[in-house]
Amino acid sequence: MSNGLSDLKRHATTSNFNKYRRMMRQVFVTEFGITVAKSKSLCELLDVLESLRVSFCKGKYCFETKRISSKEIADEMGVTERYVRILMRILEKASIIGVLRKRYDRTHNFKNRYVLCGFRTWLSTFAQAPIDPVPSSHDNDQRSLLIISNNKLTFPASRHIGKFWKVIAYEVQNVGELMPCLASLSDKFRVNIDRHQIPRNHGSIIIRWKNFVRGAIDFKKHGG
Repeated sequence: MSNGLSDLKRHATTSNFNKYRRMMRQVFVTEFGITVAKSKSLCELLDVLESLRVSFCKGKYCFETKRISSKEIADEMGVTERYVRILMRILEKASIIGVLRKRYDRTHNFKNRYVLCGFRTWLSTFAQAPIDPVPSSHDNDQRSLLIISNNKLTFPASRHIGKFWKVIAYEVQNVGELMPCLASLSDKFRVNIDRHQIPRNHGSIIIRWKNFVRGAIDFKKHGG
């Protein structure tokens, strides 16, 4: 296990998760255009998932939850199962959670495990610790251009995006999907955020980069 991953696990506490959740409640409204009420529901769902973490700071699965069904989550939150599925889709599309799906029994009840991807990514900036590098076949750039400014990540100004941002990009790639050239994609991303007058150290920069990469992968997959 790498020292970087160990550092992340050391900071994976409920206290830090609460800080992350409070930040996300504001991000949902200001960056995603989600209503205050739905933002509150999303954060309640994140709280439920965090309470189900296999381990708070140790073990291989510390960022993963135990298996649980949508119905059980709905009962916990006091909402409908359909509403839980809507919230799950929002979080999964934004790469805030990952879903490890599995059919649980013969009655077709699904109990999935969930990965707290967004929290893990946020911790890498909070703890100012590197995370596991991508496989060498995906990473020929040995320079890390990660810049910490006022506890915010700054997207690099140069074409060389560095290991950290490559790791973030590969988090949204599914098995069998082709990844576009990240150097070229990062140039397009800079043009995009500059056009919208978004600072490169904005609090939503990680989520924006993930969504931009996801869009490029989908475009490439459909013959773009």
